[in-house]
Amino acid sequence: MNKIIELEEKLKSTKDLFKKVDILNQMYSLTKSSDYTFAHEIAKKTIEIARKINYEQGLLTALDNLGSLQNHLSDYKDALITLNETLELSRKSNNKKIEALALNKIGIAYKNIGDSKNALESYFLSLVIAKKEKDKNFEAVVYNNIGNLYRNLGDYPKALDYHLSSMKIREKIEDLKDLCASFNNIGNVYSDLEEHQKALDYYEKGLELAEKTKGVKSKITALTGIGEIFLKLNEPVKAIEYLEQSLEISSQIGNKQNFSINLGLLGVVYQKLGETDKALEYNTKSFEISKKINYKLQEANCHLFYGQIYFDLKDYNQSLENLQNALVIAESIGAKSLIYKTHEAFSKTYEAIENFDKALEHYEKFHSLEKEVFNEESDSKLKKLQISFEVEKAEKEKEIYRLKNIELVDLNQKLIEAQNKLIESEKKSMFVATVVTTNHEFNQPLTVLKGNLAILKMFSEGKLNEKEIRILQNMEKSIDSISNILNKLRSIEEPTLLKTIDDINIINISKKK
Repeated sequence: MNKIIELEEKLKSTKDLFKKVDILNQMYSLTKSSDYTFAHEIAKKTIEIARKINYEQGLLTALDNLGSLQNHLSDYKDALITLNETLELSRKSNNKKIEALALNKIGIAYKNIGDSKNALESYFLSLVIAKKEKDKNFEAVVYNNIGNLYRNLGDYPKALDYHLSSMKIREKIEDLKDLCASFNNIGNVYSDLEEHQKALDYYEKGLELAEKTKGVKSKITALTGIGEIFLKLNEPVKAIEYLEQSLEISSQIGNKQNFSINLGLLGVVYQKLGETDKALEYNTKSFEISKKINYKLQEANCHLFYGQIYFDLKDYNQSLENLQNALVIAESIGAKSLIYKTHEAFSKTYEAIENFDKALEHYEKFHSLEKEVFNEESDSKLKKLQISFEVEKAEKEKEIYRLKNIELVDLNQKLIEAQNKLIESEKKSMFVATVVTTNHEFNQPLTVLKGNLAILKMFSEGKLNEKEIRILQNMEKSIDSISNILNKLRSIEEPTLLKTIDDINIINISKKK
């Protein structure tokens, strides 16, 4: 907040319109996650000033900001207008970074209005630039979005493949905040495949990491995912707990898309609990929001759920009408899993009114599409992907373990070497102390002996026989020999050992080291 106040002061004090644009773009960055209304006003004002002074770079940044915010607020039609202008301007100014960003965001807008063909085209154009510019972070973002699109299309092997690719890059570059999104999206794929435990594992990883990194959007997705899994596991109380948390956060940050998804899921929960009125109330709110923001996938889901509720109420005309609406939207956006679910609901409704020809027709379509989505080839691809990923993960862990062992061995060797050096140092210190002590203790009596011997020789000169003279000479030689040994010991820098006949080590004083 202090930073925003500081920027507002700068904005008031400067008359330079170019600087004003730069300051406003900075203010947008600080407010985009906390105050969408204020961020929207800033972006619009920045674009207005930048156009007026023909400030191309400032305009490009502001347009990209606005397009991103419009996507986030589910204003997809407006987002496409803004982002296409951003794309055109970025190409004109040869700004590859913003060109890639704009293409990716255009892909998101197309995906959410159900135009899968244009979405994929935009994503892949964005991916080409990311690879060419060697931007690993952004490459992971685009892989993630392509995975989401293939999931909507019911192509789960491709969805999982792209999400795993995104996750691997994020793990490698330690992009923890976006790694949450990868965990959640892999959870979404496993949820669609009805692999509840695997989905729950990934959602819980996503939630834990989102809380650590304060990733609000990822936290919403994880909470929604966990709530939906508990719904599928027939644990409605737990499902409500997680879905209401997600709903509250979505409401706080103005995320209309997730807000409508959570309302729809809560409607399903209350229908399971037998509270039909409440279920209809939640589904109607979800439908109204989805229609308003042009979120086709959730709009179709709401029609399908209306069809199922009216079926339970035995209002078959209303059921068929809503199922038809769901089918038209699902087919327009190519959502295969939603299409076959709608055909299944049609089949049950026609069977209830004893129109068996129509019931069979829709059942055959349901069965055919379900097989197409969950065919043997698709199942095989998924298993291969899962096995490859698990093998790669195991190999990575094995390599980490191997490297850790090498590090431990190396560390152990260094410790042994250090210990040996310490022992040698202690030995040397002990040797030096012994030599110093020996010299100190021996030199004094030797000096006395040598002095007394000199006095004896002086007073006995001419009075000793030959044998007595030899004795005195031997005594003098012994004293000199002891002094010589002490001098040699004192001059040794690195003591070495010699083995005697009895294998007892003695200091080698024959040479210096």
